[in-house]
Amino acid sequence: GHGTPEVLLSTTYPGAAANLLLPVPGADGSLSSTSGVRVDTNVPTVRRVWSPSAVYGMNYHQNRPPKFGGNTIFGGNDEIIIRLDFSAAVYVTGYPYLVMNVGFWKKNATFLGGSGSEYIDFLYVVDDNDETDDLAYDGYDALKLNGSTIQRVSTIPSQNAVTILPKPGQNGSLSLETNITVNQKMARPGIVEVSTSTPNGGYGIGEGIEIS
Repeated sequence: GHGTPEVLLSTTYPGAAANLLLPVPGADGSLSSTSGVRVDTNVPTVRRVWSPSAVYGMNYHQNRPPKFGGNTIFGGNDEIIIRLDFSAAVYVTGYPYLVMNVGFWKKNATFLGGSGSEYIDFLYVVDDNDETDDLAYDGYDALKLNGSTIQRVSTIPSQNAVTILPKPGQNGSLSLETNITVNQKMARPGIVEVSTSTPNGGYGIGEGIEIS
């Protein structure tokens, strides 16, 4: 059989046993003092699905305070950003997509970005024939990996995130967090932003200021 292994001092004639006591954690020479390795085994999950486009407006002003619960109407060719908030930062490879339920139609929202953060964004472009009183994704399994991966951010990403979404109509779901109506007839063209290309400064009578 195999006996108990021994660790001996390196000498010409090894005989004295080595001292196997490790440095106290946190003390000089200990692993915690010589390295910055962190271990976190929490699996990222989707906490909330909402739309910055509806909350902040078509031109997506992030400096505005969120106003959840308001109804926003979108028409043909309007772009709607759908955001998935995760419980931890995630890293995305490839191109996942989100299946949207638009009345009688199922449409895909394409991956837009956010990899490396605690949220990822998808872009849904409204078609002229899309119509729904409350935009929602197509069930708790509407997030399709499409051969991609969504994993927890780490030095060597390997832990897959849970891709199950809150059920439509329940807390954290798009249809409950953000009220979005998709209707070409109800949507009306409007001014979404006023800006100027004229440099900042003071101007007097007869001096031009470009407004767009």
